[in-house]
Amino acid sequence: MFQDKMVRKNFGPGHLGIHPSTDPGRGNIVAHVTESSQADKEGVRKGWKMVMIDGQTFSLLDLKEKLNGNLDYTITFEAKKGARTSISERGSKGEEGQQEVVTVKSPKKSTFR
Repeated sequence: MFQDKMVRKNFGPGHLGIHPSTDPGRGNIVAHVTESSQADKEGVRKGWKMVMIDGQTFSLLDLKEKLNGNLDYTITFEAKKGARTSISERGSKGEEGQQEVVTVKSPKKSTFR
């Protein structure tokens, strides 16, 4: 059985390198990742869905605030079935660059269109 992965990535303020989809209702889907950006270095992939930011439901407005702020933040992504994930073993708890992966069962029917 295929499973989706919930992947948490830590970022700092400034350019993130994630370009969200311009399709209506899909602004939380990663359409492009800029090479050598924070997102690229953390292994974020095209097609991943941004579901949470700092433990709250994801919104583009909140993301813009984080980009323009001065504090680090965490985005939780839902990696689509079959998408490559880049999971690093580097770092231990509390170190910068730590990544946490939680495997969850995928729904029978996709909510994506």
